[in-house]
Amino acid sequence: MLNNVTDAKRVTFTTTIEYDIFSKISSLRTLINVSAYCYRFYDNTKKILINKNSLHIDPTEREEVLKKLIKVAQSQSFPTEIKSLLKNYALKPNSVLLCLKPFIDKDGLLRVGGRLTLSDLNYSAKHQLILPKHHILTKLIAENEHVRLLHCGSQTLLNSLREPMVQHFWKRWQKEYLHGLQMRNKWRKPTTPIKVGDLVTIVDDNLPTCTWKMGRVIQLHPGKDNEVRVVTIKTATSEIKRAINKVCVLPLSDN
Repeated sequence: MLNNVTDAKRVTFTTTIEYDIFSKISSLRTLINVSAYCYRFYDNTKKILINKNSLHIDPTEREEVLKKLIKVAQSQSFPTEIKSLLKNYALKPNSVLLCLKPFIDKDGLLRVGGRLTLSDLNYSAKHQLILPKHHILTKLIAENEHVRLLHCGSQTLLNSLREPMVQHFWKRWQKEYLHGLQMRNKWRKPTTPIKVGDLVTIVDDNLPTCTWKMGRVIQLHPGKDNEVRVVTIKTATSEIKRAINKVCVLPLSDN
């Protein structure tokens, strides 16, 4: 009889548990308060009685809770990107975050990278937190600011959402110009890198094309992101520095 008994096959399945509190609360203030008390209860369970915190929620605590909620929202919306960044892998070409050069900070939050790293702005201004476009939390943050500003226009609302993350006043040119520098499609596509020894023509918009000087690249000047945008060129009479978008590499035959 025992010979007729067969081994039961093991069945394994996986499931994803959503952070359902986002869909149950329709107010950002309430969401932060509820989450803050939950985090506080968890922290109090690890403390001795005399050090337990039972006071009202202060602004610093609210800010920390909001960052934790943003971290959860980011993990739900960008799991593939976060996994790749943690392993120091390049993002996929079709990633919606590719043009932002994202990175993960010391708190585990996704922030904007890019060319503003070289600016004199403070850390929060150069590397703003990334909010998922279609997440409920982003909608709650936008609605909260919209009501606080008495149903303002879309541009005023966007500026207001940026400023708390920056924590200081931005001048108009910084808002409208510097943020436009985050996306530069020409640096996203791999091209043949310029090398020492390349023969080049130096572009001069004030001269006819046939009179442009020729020279040879003798030194590369990479930036902090290891991208070469400036080179030193030796011409027949001098050595000069030029941006690589002002030089044309001449194709040479292998023969």
